[in-house]
Amino acid sequence: ATAKAGLDEIRFHPPEEIWNVMDKSIFKDRIKWSKDNGMVVGIEVPSLSGREKETRELVDFARRMDVEFINLNELEFSETNFENLLGKNYKIKSDYESGAKGSQNLAIKMVREHPDFAVHYCSSAFKDGVQLKNRLKRRAKNAARPIDVITKDGTIIKGIVEGPNIYEIREELIKFGVDPEDIHINPVRKRVEIPPWIIEDLKGNLEYDFYEIEEYPTWDAIEVERVKI
Repeated sequence: ATAKAGLDEIRFHPPEEIWNVMDKSIFKDRIKWSKDNGMVVGIEVPSLSGREKETRELVDFARRMDVEFINLNELEFSETNFENLLGKNYKIKSDYESGAKGSQNLAIKMVREHPDFAVHYCSSAFKDGVQLKNRLKRRAKNAARPIDVITKDGTIIKGIVEGPNIYEIREELIKFGVDPEDIHINPVRKRVEIPPWIIEDLKGNLEYDFYEIEEYPTWDAIEVERVKI
């Protein structure tokens, strides 16, 4: 059904308890079926320092099955699994990192042992970065107005005008032909917000300060860049 639905890549996530017996598991047939139906097949599992032997056997199985890649994700402590991982004798890397000790070392070891096979390592920091970007993109879609531009990183680009009196600025913009619906007064930040793509047409004709700014789509709208136009 998945192949017929147009899915061209599939990743399997076998539990750690069967990594050393994959040949006898249901995953073997599923992987074979997926490959026979023209799909790109991958395996994705956490890198468990206490399962080096089993991890090596899993990689060997992936090679025998001609799987296209295997992703080893750094084991990460979270609020939901913290006690469970401690109970399995895993230790957190440091006070400022959520990865488990030894997880990265094992993953890198597997990568180096298989230079001719696509063993990939994904650190918790990289994964967190990707997840953050995805969250920002979702927030930006909800927060952005028609006059804003969403970047590929999930931040928002705004055009702003600053001057002594933001209400006079609004009237001047309307006189110049800017659609009133494209003009937003921000009394908290004492500025007027407009579409960034019209700034070039305005800056030489009105005696105000024009900027293009980049902000996070969060409640506090942290400004990450400001360029005077």
